[in-house]
Amino acid sequence: VKKCTGPMCDFEVDVISETLADSTSNASRYAVHPLGGITRDIYLFALSSVNLSAFHVQTDFDATYTDATLKTEVSVTNETATELEIPLQAVFTLYDPEGKLVLNEIRNCLPGDTAYTFHVSRPKHWTSETPELYKLTCTLKQGAEILHQTVRRVGFREIEVRGNQLYVNDKPMKLRGVCRHEVHPLRGRSLDGDIWYRD
Repeated sequence: VKKCTGPMCDFEVDVISETLADSTSNASRYAVHPLGGITRDIYLFALSSVNLSAFHVQTDFDATYTDATLKTEVSVTNETATELEIPLQAVFTLYDPEGKLVLNEIRNCLPGDTAYTFHVSRPKHWTSETPELYKLTCTLKQGAEILHQTVRRVGFREIEVRGNQLYVNDKPMKLRGVCRHEVHPLRGRSLDGDIWYRD
């Protein structure tokens, strides 16, 4: 990786694929070529030296699938050489699909991994037919200063497997899908949207 010295920077990325799975697929002629590599867009962005390095969200309904628990896992990383003197706060805001504020909670936090849970009354259920998405924002603050902010789109759903049946929000589901590689017999790895759509 080259050091960035101006508004336009060049970066060099190397990918080495030496896993057993890659060797086996190539040797067996399963894929005719190594499966490793970068096949999609890569995005590079700068963060504050104290930042939210991870933000995961999970939803669980109660026994009647009426109220829900919003579970979050937050990782705060301090990439400075000094300890923080002013305590940190994580501010969570949740807006429903119409933009109405549902939740506004402030929690004290420290560098490291922390789990937070919130009760949400009667959220709209996410399904593939009704993909109701909420907007969850986590803002990392130090005093009045905003250090980092990240947003997740959240669907309230509970996925379970009972025996050999998949359930979403207590309703049985059937799945249809494909298993595909980022390759084409004539175009190689230069795929386009039309090929994905036809597949």
